[in-house]
Amino acid sequence: MKIDSAELQEKIGSLLREVADHYKDIGNLYYFNNELKKAEIAYIKSIEADKNYYKAHYNLGNIYYENKEIEKAIQEWKKTIEIRPGHIKAHYNLAHAWQENENFKAAIAQYQEVLKISDSYSEVYENLGLIHYQMENYEKAINAFKKAHELDSENGDVCYNLANAYYEMKDYKNAHVFYEKFTKISPDEIQGINNLADTLMKLNKFKEALKIIEIAIKDKPQYAAGLCTRGEIYKSLKDNEKALKDFKETMKLAKNKKLSSYAAKKIEDIKKNN
Repeated sequence: MKIDSAELQEKIGSLLREVADHYKDIGNLYYFNNELKKAEIAYIKSIEADKNYYKAHYNLGNIYYENKEIEKAIQEWKKTIEIRPGHIKAHYNLAHAWQENENFKAAIAQYQEVLKISDSYSEVYENLGLIHYQMENYEKAINAFKKAHELDSENGDVCYNLANAYYEMKDYKNAHVFYEKFTKISPDEIQGINNLADTLMKLNKFKEALKIIEIAIKDKPQYAAGLCTRGEIYKSLKDNEKALKDFKETMKLAKNKKLSSYAAKKIEDIKKNN
């Protein structure tokens, strides 16, 4: 029996949507088996069957991202949102891709779109904090990291980044609070121990700072940054002999020129004032 044109198109459309869904499922199987090229082909076939199938566009974007074809990934995620407004994962992936490429304005806009849909994502606030920190907007960074901390108080990275932002604002009291919390969450992270000692020094708690930095140096005797921090503490305690020894050792061990130059300046300062 002949059917009218509208019904025919509806049936064809329904069948094509089924085809698109099957190819998407095939793509997923290949994707989870780490056969990315076959997954890519399957997703493309899914889109050929139904150009408005947002799931295939989203997954294809993920494939392109993993293959480091970032611009292609961005276009697929934008298409996903065009077809399916409010697709939270596509907004997040767009934001993350732009953040990695230092298109901070675009990244912030997409993270804000995520928060409009749901404001319960700690990692979104953390990433916003990292962006503001990199842009040297430390007050905004602190606000974002604080929100991330409220949502995930045991996230060591959030504590560390919040401490760094407070340090840049010269709020050493709060920096100390969060460096200390970070070292409790991640006791083996030697940089956190060094930063905690440095912050105690800024608070003029030199003996306490010395006790903390000794933990780091005991664990890693050739830790140049730790030796430099200890040298600064000794200098503040007016034990110039020990300070000079640590600064000289820092210069020998430092792998970056900035730290080596800093230690050299401290040596020069001590010699001038003796």
